[in-house]
Amino acid sequence: PHNAWQREAADRTVAQLLGAYRHRILRPVNALSSTKLLLQKRIPEQLPSPLSNACRAVARQVLEVLEIDFNDHGPEIEAEENVERLPAAEMPLRLTQGARRTH
Repeated sequence: PHNAWQREAADRTVAQLLGAYRHRILRPVNALSSTKLLLQKRIPEQLPSPLSNACRAVARQVLEVLEIDFNDHGPEIEAEENVERLPAAEMPLRLTQGARRTH
């Protein structure tokens, strides 16, 4: 949530209900009004930029957690500089064997 009070309430709830698994939870993505487009049987060719950027951000987090190398050929996101990266020590489900996979 963007609202500070809502954010604190959400953090408290996660801490109370999922505290033991908090290290496995991805960073939050703010709600977007256009997310209903993802529920359609046929997703439109072009999604609104904020939704596309949010989808890319979540995909990056998942690929980092799975230690899969990737090349992002999408448009640069201005807010990327402000994105907090998950420290290596906090990465859940770390793959301990072998080198990183590439796709």
